[in-house]
Amino acid sequence: MVLKIGGFNSGVLVLAVVLHILFYYALHKLKSKPQDILNSVVFCYLLIIASLLVSSLIYDSFFDGNAYHQEAVVRLRDGWNPYYKAVPDASAHNHVVNFPKFTWVYASVISDIFGNIELGKSYNIIFLLAAFFYTLAFTQKFQSNKLVSLGLALLFVLNPFTLALLFSYYVDGLIALLVLISLLALINFEQSTDNSGRIENLLLLTAVSILAINAKFNGFACGIILVAYILKALCQKQYQNTFWLTAGGGG
Repeated sequence: MVLKIGGFNSGVLVLAVVLHILFYYALHKLKSKPQDILNSVVFCYLLIIASLLVSSLIYDSFFDGNAYHQEAVVRLRDGWNPYYKAVPDASAHNHVVNFPKFTWVYASVISDIFGNIELGKSYNIIFLLAAFFYTLAFTQKFQSNKLVSLGLALLFVLNPFTLALLFSYYVDGLIALLVLISLLALINFEQSTDNSGRIENLLLLTAVSILAINAKFNGFACGIILVAYILKALCQKQYQNTFWLTAGGGG
């Protein structure tokens, strides 16, 4: 948007995939085998493809999705650049102008590439899967029984609130998942004994904070959790943790 690059095509998608793979490899090359990295990347994109396919089959029947979420996606897809033009035109819904736009930008790219606006709401499924696997890895550190660990992970992510909004353009379920990930990332950061683990969780925390506030203004909930952890580290005289958590949150 800053560079005024209008229109989306398959080249944008390919560039995003390549950058993701390179970043993932750089982050894990020291502690994972190349074959394991490849398997993880393939599994990741299979889940994304499945999310897109499921989303394409289920119509968003919620009022807000059809009232202004999809309107915003279409306007972005058709060339509206909110960085330079705050209001697309006088007929625009008020929420289109004032709402954070992370999910809409994603949906506009996906719907333009594949020609189906229903695919745009796939972010709910993608983040549910991400939260599930991250929670599962977390619970397995404290619970040796795999069934119990699996049940706990499912309990955290498959709550009625998230499930009710899974196939809609609503972002409240997404915010709940991001809050969960941020809380676990903070705990993992605090308990990490090696620098790579701390860096990985700090980067995740930074990314989740950015996505949450750009999805909806109540994404500041992630910031409240972060501030609480910073104050805890400060009171315990963990000044290095205080510095890095502050830097990560500021990012």
